[in-house]
Amino acid sequence: MVIIEYYNKLDQKAKSQFIKDVIDITGIAYSTFFQKMKNNTFKKLEEEAIMNYIQKCQEDDREDWILQHTRRIGVLQARGQTDVYTRWIMQTSHRGN
Repeated sequence: MVIIEYYNKLDQKAKSQFIKDVIDITGIAYSTFFQKMKNNTFKKLEEEAIMNYIQKCQEDDREDWILQHTRRIGVLQARGQTDVYTRWIMQTSHRGN
């Protein structure tokens, strides 16, 4: 995945955090970040650091998703309503893989 593609998928709040974190990680200036992203001209080590950061973010998002839905299944189990939701989760969890 190209860095700009990941960035474009983020909401505004996540974009602001992404920019801040990448600038902290790489040490590049704010304006330089946008120039390099627009032209896809990150140095190899910069790109590697950013891609590692993106991978970590995606893993964290997946863990949050799993926790959220595990809690929801627990509530539904208490209500005796798990069948439909569990089937939906199983179907949707395989779409992204």
